[in-house]
Amino acid sequence: MHHKSGILGGLILAVALGVMFLGCSKDESSTSPPAATTITVTGKVVNVNNRPVSGVPVVVAGIPSVNTDANGAFTIAGVTSPYSITVIDGTNKQAIVYRGLTRTDPTLEYIEFNPSTNHTAGLSGKIYPATNYPEPLGRKTQVAFVSPEVTRSALANGTTGAYTMVAVPWYGSSTTAGTIYALQWSYNTTTSLPTEYNGYGSRSGITLLDATNNPNGNDTMSVLTSGSFSGTATPAANYTISTKTLSLKVGGTGIIELLTDGTSTGSFTYVTPAIAGATLYLQVTAAKTGVGAVTAVKAGLDPNASGVSISMPAAPELSLPINGTTGVTKSTLFSWTPFTGGVHMLWVTGPAGKPRYYIITAAVGDSIPDLASAGLGLPLSTNYSWEVYGFAPYASTDGATGPNGFLGGLTAPSATDVSIGLSISRTFTTAP
Repeated sequence: MHHKSGILGGLILAVALGVMFLGCSKDESSTSPPAATTITVTGKVVNVNNRPVSGVPVVVAGIPSVNTDANGAFTIAGVTSPYSITVIDGTNKQAIVYRGLTRTDPTLEYIEFNPSTNHTAGLSGKIYPATNYPEPLGRKTQVAFVSPEVTRSALANGTTGAYTMVAVPWYGSSTTAGTIYALQWSYNTTTSLPTEYNGYGSRSGITLLDATNNPNGNDTMSVLTSGSFSGTATPAANYTISTKTLSLKVGGTGIIELLTDGTSTGSFTYVTPAIAGATLYLQVTAAKTGVGAVTAVKAGLDPNASGVSISMPAAPELSLPINGTTGVTKSTLFSWTPFTGGVHMLWVTGPAGKPRYYIITAAVGDSIPDLASAGLGLPLSTNYSWEVYGFAPYASTDGATGPNGFLGGLTAPSATDVSIGLSISRTFTTAP
């Protein structure tokens, strides 16, 4: 998971040589200044959907900025490693800063709150069940469309088995081809937890075309047996579990949520679908009052597994500055406790229209960058807030800037175990 590439920077040390001459009254020595090696960084900038972002400035201090090309790619020569690199988002008045990189091929996230959609289409059809319609109380059928570009789910009508997915979004070409999956189960009407799985089916070769509706999304389920899945979730000290969510992973990237358990107990036993080759995806969230919350995910689980264990790290806990601090400048140090096995993201955000900053670092402290030259200088006498995320299993910013970027690598359904922590938020006011 923590693949690193690139040329590690270093210092070539010239050792001073003392030369003593017979008959002289003093030593003479000569020294050479350390010479730093440099690298060429050839990376790319992608948005939260892992699509390239073109025409945005990328900056390494002391080197003229470059803009990404049509493929989101950039090249910066003469970089001293380790280095910091910044993506400037002028439209949204934000900067994304990566600290302590050594790799030559980083993938940098262009963090957007509302990324645009390239294509949308509708999908509708009917699911023919393993049990007759109308479904009795406490039974439902979930439908998922999964392609390499998109996953979308819907609940089938309990009387007719019909379903409709409106405005299924995806990126890339004008068509996306995938598979429909349908799963039917019975559940306890009090706890909403599954009690029995009744049917399962899939149908491949479903193609969606941009701005059209495909009414041929029919699928037929076969009778399905049930299994049992059990284990224990262990939160960090003084953290309380709020939810446990179990999902079925289908089609490589698709998710059908089976249950959400709102009890705080760590041990669990759930009824699961016995589907050959299927895996489960367990997500547990816990929180500590006044500190933060953490979500841990265990992936690739067998539906009949027992003794499953998921351990949860503590969220980053804010240290300084204290809540309500005034007179904050770009020299003020923001600090927090480490997120075990991961990197951190300091997020500093102000009122609408004011600059905000994302700083990704393995360290447990940082300051607001001086980006006045990019039009993102820290404004005077302005109320701001800050919080810290933790992302694991990234041991370094090199690991967090792999081919999918740090957000893409954590997006459900991840193929590996991941965890994300979030501190509480504090406020401050900048210096007048």
